[in-house]
Amino acid sequence: MIEHLALHHNPKEWIDAGSFIPERFDPGSKYCLTPGGKKRNQMSFMPFLGGQRICLGKTFAESMSKIVGPNILNNFDYKFV
Repeated sequence: MIEHLALHHNPKEWIDAGSFIPERFDPGSKYCLTPGGKKRNQMSFMPFLGGQRICLGKTFAESMSKIVGPNILNNFDYKFV
C-alpha cells in the first residue's frame, strides 16, 4: 500500500513539504528541486498512480479538460485590462 500523505509531504523530496507551493512543478523554479538541490524523483508525486490500477478519474478528467476547456474559450469574450 502506498501512503500518499507521506509520499506527498516527504521533507527529503520537497522544500517546505507542508505548504502549498504551485511553483514546485515549474522546471525553472527553485522549488522544483529537492532540499539538497538535486532533481526530484519522478515518483515523489503520484496523484493518479499508474499500471493496472490506475485511477478511473484520470481518464475522465483528461477527456473533460479536452472538451470543456476549448468550449469555455470559444463561448466567452475575453478582454485584457
